[in-house]
Amino acid sequence: MTKRRESNFLEDIFQMVLEGCFFLFWTAWVKISEICSIDTGRIRFYSWQDYRLYGMSKSDKKQADFLTLKIYESLIEANLYQERSRSKSFYDFVRDRYYKVVDLPRVFVRISKDEKYQKNLFVKICFSPQALAKMGTDKFLIQLNQVLAINDSGLVASEPIANEQGWFTYSLSSINYNSRLEISAFKDLPISGNSLSVKIDKDHVWNMAHEYSGIVAGASGTGKTSLLLYILLLLSAQKTRIFICDGKNDQLSSLAREFLPQDRWASGSESRFVVHYLLEVMKARYQYLQDVRKDSPEKTFESVRSDKHLPQILLILDEGASIVASLSKKEQTTYLKELQQLAQMGRAANISLLLAFQQPNALSLPTSIRDQLTGLKVVLGSLSQISPETKRMVFGSGVDLLQTKKSNVGTGYIWLEGSAQPETFSAPELPQEADKLYKLCSQALVNQKNLKLA
Repeated sequence: MTKRRESNFLEDIFQMVLEGCFFLFWTAWVKISEICSIDTGRIRFYSWQDYRLYGMSKSDKKQADFLTLKIYESLIEANLYQERSRSKSFYDFVRDRYYKVVDLPRVFVRISKDEKYQKNLFVKICFSPQALAKMGTDKFLIQLNQVLAINDSGLVASEPIANEQGWFTYSLSSINYNSRLEISAFKDLPISGNSLSVKIDKDHVWNMAHEYSGIVAGASGTGKTSLLLYILLLLSAQKTRIFICDGKNDQLSSLAREFLPQDRWASGSESRFVVHYLLEVMKARYQYLQDVRKDSPEKTFESVRSDKHLPQILLILDEGASIVASLSKKEQTTYLKELQQLAQMGRAANISLLLAFQQPNALSLPTSIRDQLTGLKVVLGSLSQISPETKRMVFGSGVDLLQTKKSNVGTGYIWLEGSAQPETFSAPELPQEADKLYKLCSQALVNQKNLKLA
């Protein structure tokens, strides 16, 4: 036991009066820690400017104060603090106990009950170098989630992102928050004035004007085809010209057979002809642009998006590995070479690619093609379903996927160009009834045969 420091009688009386007043008046409206000399009143005083910055409501501040208090207690229990000196201690007359004088990491909690802020909730902790040296491999994540669970916050923390100043930012997500779009009829499609905008869920929008081509991966049964179907229906409703290559000759082929021009879809090995045809379309567009710029040099730097003769084209290629496997060696070489040209040069001709694979290995999707698919990256499935190779092929090396409680079909990880790291998402839910889904498809695809390529 640390010995109490020497003090005179008047000092003791004065301290007892102050602590008595504190106990009677201050504790009437704040919550006090059981293990440290800190309370929600002082936490509010330290954080009020940040609370104001993030527009938190009175109830949000109250909950944040309490969670911060519990996080401080957890930091002490995890020994993640810095002692000022082993000989220094503080004696509390009211509680009749000693407290060490320590420096705790700075903590800030941003929470909100408003749904529009649900994707911007976090806990920030500024660890000292000494605390970082003590920190385990879990980076305080386990203890933080225990605090959230014990206090019934309805929140779960993700693995933190650190900066050079020692701040760790743990993203928070609501267990009850559902970002999934429910599409039960044509009117539910989130059609935008920008025909290149694809709303994947409430929190993620793929803008093909800036985030051009994409890749979708996932094991069988994780919802790849459903996601591709949603994207092609949404873009078709916005008059994007659709091309389809279906490696497994399944649902997409059936829809294409009925609604798309004959030269804009194929299945299995015949897909190489669609890729070749689209390559010729691209070359024709390049020649058109060259002629326009030759006749009007002042248009050299104009955006091709504004040219009415170059409407947007999207090639959706499902089960790419099956297509490659169905071709001879010579056909594979030609097919992959032409697909590479489309991936590398399609942007300037308003041609986008969206390729889907169970596992995008180097044989079915060479690096030269995969490196061009940077706008939208999706891996469907739970963390246990995603192989290290698939994660590396889609998201690159050195990327960690955060554990999520979402495990339904159509859930997974998405990485849009400009994002710091992959995030969890839920693909839109399409009608379960076959007749309703067919009606939705027929309404969205009805004009495809009448849409000209130029």
